[in-house]
Amino acid sequence: MAVSSRAKASAMGLRQFTDASFRGDTGGIIKGEIGEKLGAFWFMDQNLTRHTAGGMSATPGTATGTNAIGATTVNLTGGTGSILAGDKIVFTTAPLEQYVVVSATGTAPTTAIVVTPALVTAKSSTDAFVVTGSHRMNMLFHRDALALASRPFAGADPMGLGTYFSAVDPISGLALRLEVSRQHKRTRWSYDILCGVASPRPQFGAIILGE
Repeated sequence: MAVSSRAKASAMGLRQFTDASFRGDTGGIIKGEIGEKLGAFWFMDQNLTRHTAGGMSATPGTATGTNAIGATTVNLTGGTGSILAGDKIVFTTAPLEQYVVVSATGTAPTTAIVVTPALVTAKSSTDAFVVTGSHRMNMLFHRDALALASRPFAGADPMGLGTYFSAVDPISGLALRLEVSRQHKRTRWSYDILCGVASPRPQFGAIILGE
């Protein structure tokens, strides 16, 4: 669980996160740490992205047409303004369901959106919706929701003018290469890294709105 500094401050104001009789240890009140709670490891991250919503006003707004269970495209009618990728749409007709907008086409009041995850229940003209405002994206995720690939570099100097050292961090798996070469009246130390990240299983994570 990665939360912003403001979200952490709010959480630390709860007795369940500071009171030893609730949390089971004294780490909250002594060290100011949330630690492992509710099956997740909690960390404060000052670099969490703030999503700026499109500003769509969905009053009134409903789904339209036939949007079957398992569909990822939902047709909407009503409302004014734009809806953007990253916005959260909430269908307020019971059962209340929330989805993240992947993309949107058309202009209100007639808009088609692609959402994740796929629809849990079918949506029709009886299902009203609202779009949440701008928010900080606190994240709860399983480790398999994200993937990191890193490949060590080989020596790339066919003339033998440089010296190369490679090391792989045993915890993160990141591979770093150091190149030491002699230039005019100086010795140059340079580092490079080859890596990439992706989210192969986005359904293993959730965004929790914050300030």
